[in-house]
Amino acid sequence: MTNSIIKKCGGRMVSKKYIRDVIYGFIEIDEQEQAIVNHPIFQRLRRIKQLAFTDMVYPGACHTRFEHSLGVMQMATNMYDHIMNNCTDTIQKYFESADFGIAKKRFRKIVRLAALLHDVGHAPFSHAGEELMPKRSDNKCYDHENYGVAAIKYYFKELIEDTKLGHHIAIKVTDVTALLDKNEAAIYGSVEHLFFRQIISSQIDADRADYLLRDSAHIGVSYGHYDMPRLINCLSVKMDKTAEGEQYGLVLAIDRKGLYVAESFVIARYQMFNQVYCHKVRRIYDYHITEAIKEVLPSIGHENQMFPPPDAIDEYMKLDDWTVLGAINKNQEKEHCKRIHERLHYKEVYTTKDKPTRTDYNQIEKLKKEHPVHYIDRYEKIYWYKPDKQIWIAEGNKVFTLQSQSQFIKGLIDPNRQVFYTPTRGK
Repeated sequence: MTNSIIKKCGGRMVSKKYIRDVIYGFIEIDEQEQAIVNHPIFQRLRRIKQLAFTDMVYPGACHTRFEHSLGVMQMATNMYDHIMNNCTDTIQKYFESADFGIAKKRFRKIVRLAALLHDVGHAPFSHAGEELMPKRSDNKCYDHENYGVAAIKYYFKELIEDTKLGHHIAIKVTDVTALLDKNEAAIYGSVEHLFFRQIISSQIDADRADYLLRDSAHIGVSYGHYDMPRLINCLSVKMDKTAEGEQYGLVLAIDRKGLYVAESFVIARYQMFNQVYCHKVRRIYDYHITEAIKEVLPSIGHENQMFPPPDAIDEYMKLDDWTVLGAINKNQEKEHCKRIHERLHYKEVYTTKDKPTRTDYNQIEKLKKEHPVHYIDRYEKIYWYKPDKQIWIAEGNKVFTLQSQSQFIKGLIDPNRQVFYTPTRGK
C-alpha cells in the first residue's frame, strides 16, 4: 500500500490509502477495506496464484488472487458508478429503499465488499484444486463460493457490520453474501441485491472484466484485451420483456452502440481460453497438481484425501499454495509430486476436434488399449459464453441476447474436444 491520505468525515479523521495496480494505476481503499485487506484470511490470497501452474508455460503468470480481488473491487466500482450516475431514473423506480440517496451509498459499499471478498474461499491453486472439495447433502460438490460465504460470515462479520469503519452505513454480512451466492440471494436478497449480483456474477461481470486484462498483462499476450472504458461507458439498465416476450427483470445490459465492444469482450475470452487457459501443458499440470494434493493431504492431516468442508472453515483456511508445495517437496517419492518437482508432465498424444467425430472416438479407444496409464482431458464444461447466462443488448425499451444480435458470437462453439495424455509421448 502507498500514499496514505487523511480526510475528515462526520467530525472524525478518516484515513484512505492508495494501492498501485498494473491495470488501474491506483486503487483507493478506506479504513474498513484496509481492515479487511489486512486480515490474515484475506492475506492468504497472496499465497494462492491466480492461474495455478500456468507459469510453467508463461513464466510471467505468477500473480495472485490477492491483487485480482483488489482489481475486481475497482472494476465493480467503476461499473456501479457509471450505471448509478447514468441510469438513475430506471433504477430508482424499482428500488425498495425509500431514501435513494442513502441506498446509492449503501449499495456502493456492499458491491465493493462483495467484489473484494468474492475469491476469499478459493482452494490452493485456485480452480485446479476444486475437484477435492467434498460433497454437500444434495450430492453436489461444494465450490469456492460456498467456502467464501462461510469464511465471510465467520471471519469478516464484525468488520462488515462495524459502522465506525468505512462510510458509517448499516450493512449486514448477509447483504454481502447475497451478492455472491444464489442461495444467499434467495434467502436474504432484495430487488437491489438481485440486480447488483449481475456486477459480481454474470456473463459480463467485474470478475471477468478484470481477469482478462490482468492475466494478459502478466502473461505478456494481447488476447485478453478489450476496450475497457468503452465497455463501462456503454453499460445500461433495462426493465422490460425480452424480444422473445419473456419477463426477465431489471437487467444490466450494453447499449446497442456498444455491440462491438460486447463482441470483443467475448472474443477476448474465446482467445484467452484457447491460447492460455486451455493450453495443453497448463491443463495437464492442473491434473498433476490435483493428484499431487491427493498424495500429500494425508501427510498434513486430511486422511480422506479431500479438503475439509465449509463447516470446518478454520482447517480449510490453513491450506494454500505454500503449504501444499511444502508437502509436495517433502513427498517427492510420490508419482505426481515427483512429476511436478522435476517437470515430468504427461505428454499429449492425441487431440480430437472441438466436436469429436466417430473417428476421434475410435482413436481414443485404440489409445486406451495401447497406453494403460493415461489421462483424458475432457472439455465439455469449458465455456467462453455460458449458455445459462446472457449478455443483454439494449435497444429502445427492449433487451436482446448478444447471440441473437451477433452472427459472429452465434458462430463461436464451445469445445467438446478430448486430449489424450500419457507419461511418454508414444510412437
